Order: sequence, then C-alpha cells, then structure tokens
Amino acid sequence: MNFPLLAFNEDDEISSYTFIQDNKRLLFGTDFMKPYCSICNRQFSRLKSLRRHHQVVHALFPKVFACNWCPRSYNRKDNLKQHVNMCHVDVMKENF
Repeated sequence: MNFPLLAFNEDDEISSYTFIQDNKRLLFGTDFMKPYCSICNRQFSRLKSLRRHHQVVHALFPKVFACNWCPRSYNRKDNLKQHVNMCHVDVMKENF
C-alpha cells in the first residue's frame, strides 16, 4: 500500500500536533481513531464526551432531576434546564 508523502518545512508556523493530525486525515480519513460508543456506534471527538454519553444515554446514573411540568426526568441538572427552556418556555414566562 502506498501512502502519499508530505514535505514538512520546519520554518512553517504549524504545530507538530496539527501536522500529525492532518496527515492522519489524509492517510486514513477524517474518522481515524475517533472514540465511539460500542452500544450505539455513535462517534465522538473526545474520549470525555464518550464517557459522558455513556453516563447520560445508557443510564449508568439514576434520573433524579424531574421536570415540574411533565413526566420527563434527567440524570443531569443541565439537561433538565435545557428541556425546561425548550419545552416549557410559556410556563416559565407565566411564573415570572
């Protein structure tokens, strides 16, 4: 298998990390070494995003944050706030 060769000039204002990442993309495509969920096959840009995905989506933690206006519940407070802001904005306006 032949790989394309790239010239690298040390005078270029480019970090070695970016250079390596760009070469990986050229050689292996943009999805090279992206972490993914073994349960649902969703890909993530960072390992910490995958860990949070497992905790939230695949219910490693109980859903303790319940919505006051509907039966939905969440295992993270920020997800509950996002739900309320998106789904119950009319109720929030009436209360304030």
